[in-house]
Amino acid sequence: MANPKDIHIKICLNTANYFLYDYIVFALLAKQKGPLATQVKVHHILSVLIFWATLETEGAPAMYGVVSLFLEVSNMFVNLRWFIFEYGITNPIVQFFNSGMLFLTYLVFRVVYHSWISFTIAWPWTYKLFVEASDAEIIKLPRESPLFYRFVGIFCWIVNLLSQFINLYWFSLIMKQVQRNFLKATGQQVKEAEDP
Repeated sequence: MANPKDIHIKICLNTANYFLYDYIVFALLAKQKGPLATQVKVHHILSVLIFWATLETEGAPAMYGVVSLFLEVSNMFVNLRWFIFEYGITNPIVQFFNSGMLFLTYLVFRVVYHSWISFTIAWPWTYKLFVEASDAEIIKLPRESPLFYRFVGIFCWIVNLLSQFINLYWFSLIMKQVQRNFLKATGQQVKEAEDP
């Protein structure tokens, strides 16, 4: 099981605390409601728990936590999208450009890159944990009992899988948005629907 550097642990701790802070602002102060708000709240809660779990297991989960932060590259276009709709910017070229960049960054980082790091870091670690690692090997790790370590391993695996499904669902909504904004930008008739 790989050994993370001290900076990996600090990045995971900082990230967990960021998600906790953002959850408090989003859910308790801004009091966001609705289906999308519920998905974001679940995402934040799972993110806090998974990053805290990486602090307990160290090893590959901590390194996976650090490299998974690249998934957040698409957030700048998610935030710009909110800004465009919140302030009623109706220029179809601006909307289409932002939708296109959101589509591109989401595809590259949240669909392709997330799948790649899952198959190269997360899934091999999970396999090693449950098939190859003996209880004696796990006991050598700091603070770990084999049962606790394997429980955290199952939790990490489930959260990773849920995260991939959520990303694929959100990507399907982004594709619909790109299609709608392309039709608007080219002057074609668009059947208005609730914006995903």
